[in-house]
Amino acid sequence: PITRATGFFSRMVIVIGAEGTGISPIMIKRCDQLLSIPMAKGVESLNASVSAGIVLFAAGHSGEKNDKS
Repeated sequence: PITRATGFFSRMVIVIGAEGTGISPIMIKRCDQLLSIPMAKGVESLNASVSAGIVLFAAGHSGEKNDKS
């Protein structure tokens, strides 16, 4: 599935912030775009590996038509 999103990964680095504290201010300044994952009320943070999985799943399915998975 990730190969379907080749344009998404073209010359890109995905930075995953630490649980709770996020990404350092220095790294934020170096980023061209920032992304956050909406969370349910009362949830403070997601495990970093869970966050990475969500981002990679979304990237792998970006641009798909009639996604049934």
